[in-house]
Amino acid sequence: MIKFRRKQAKESTAGRDIIAQSIATRLLRVQQVWAAWMNKHSDRCNPKLRGALLIIFLVSMAAISMTMLLGGFKSRNKLFAQTNFITVPHVISTEEGLSVNTPTDVVLQRIKKIRLYLDSLSETSEGKIKLDSINRLHPGLQDSIKMIEIIYQQ
Repeated sequence: MIKFRRKQAKESTAGRDIIAQSIATRLLRVQQVWAAWMNKHSDRCNPKLRGALLIIFLVSMAAISMTMLLGGFKSRNKLFAQTNFITVPHVISTEEGLSVNTPTDVVLQRIKKIRLYLDSLSETSEGKIKLDSINRLHPGLQDSIKMIEIIYQQ
């Protein structure tokens, strides 16, 4: 039977305890100095004035909090993207003999450019990193591009 012994790190825990204790004592000293300074300055003030200042502060903080809370419910900014149907533009018929780019051809060319750009990213190492981050942020993007291209080609 093999027994594993665990090394005891007394030195490292002792060092950590000393550091933590020194940080805690310094924080306490800073808090005590701050409290003494605040007491010294607030003792000069009239107790009625202190009470009035406290009430003004509390009322203003309550007003700000309520304004922010109600503003969040009444906000007209939409956080979610709206979903719309995929629309295929109407093809404008052209005169015979003249070749005019229809809106469908323009959109199809843009889709092909995007697909070729994404394909060209996989050729370099920096491009692969960019492509991975795009795929992580927009999963299914390349499948959607292929589907839209098929839809426009029909």
